[in-house]
Amino acid sequence: MDYSKLTYFSVPYSEFSQYYKDKLSDFLDTSFKLPTYELHDFTIINGFTLNDEIIATLSLLKHDDLKSVLEKNDNHEMVGYSNKGDNGLFIYNVVVKEEFKRKRLAEVLINLCIRNYPNVKYLHAQVKKDNEPSFNLFFKSGFQIENEMQDADNGIVCVMSRDI
Repeated sequence: MDYSKLTYFSVPYSEFSQYYKDKLSDFLDTSFKLPTYELHDFTIINGFTLNDEIIATLSLLKHDDLKSVLEKNDNHEMVGYSNKGDNGLFIYNVVVKEEFKRKRLAEVLINLCIRNYPNVKYLHAQVKKDNEPSFNLFFKSGFQIENEMQDADNGIVCVMSRDI
């Protein structure tokens, strides 16, 4: 993989042009097939483009932003999220375009989050235990299981975190 041809970006969702908001929405639709995505104006979108096409992204929420989202949804205790306290980043919506998988792009994005946020103390994510590629990605990136819970479909979801 010739990484020199990739363009890295780290931009709040509110600063995306409508063109890239549409591209990101299509990218997430293709990957997750969910009715909606938790993309807020303050969500930080990190990713790579190649020839003006988004090929890999991950979304980030700062701890205070995550808390405000959860409180709006009546989750005042951060149930299902890391309990390490303030000064963390929540990683979600990790997606790599099919033809670019297994080229370490998601791992590089996680490492760039660490580099770009030197004052952050930890990263955390929710990972379905049966989603082997995501589970392995986070383990390879130094995350450990902090907690396990059942989702609405009786699957196991792991709260994983990594100290920085």
